[in-house]
Amino acid sequence: YVVVGTLFEGTKKLTKSGRTTLVPSHAFKLVLRTKSGTTGKRLQDITSASELKCIGFLYENSNSEEETTPAEAAISVADIERRSGFKFFRNLNPKVADEVKAQKSLSDWGI
Repeated sequence: YVVVGTLFEGTKKLTKSGRTTLVPSHAFKLVLRTKSGTTGKRLQDITSASELKCIGFLYENSNSEEETTPAEAAISVADIERRSGFKFFRNLNPKVADEVKAQKSLSDWGI
């Protein structure tokens, strides 16, 4: 599963031709999958967090020419949920959801 979105932290606005638009402060990507590939199980039927891997990446929306490495951008889905107010991957088994969403291991993803 992949979720992509933006955060609006702060009140940066852009006005052009008399129209004002809010400017996102960050962009994020959240990824969730089974560690072993296809298990044949529905996500809500997985009862062990060790069967899943999950990570998020958060990038600041800026004019900087500096590159942000994946290690610098890595963040847990739980952190994005706190900052955004949204709840992601609602079909996760509630018994494992908190543990899975707290993950942000780059090595699990070969990074």
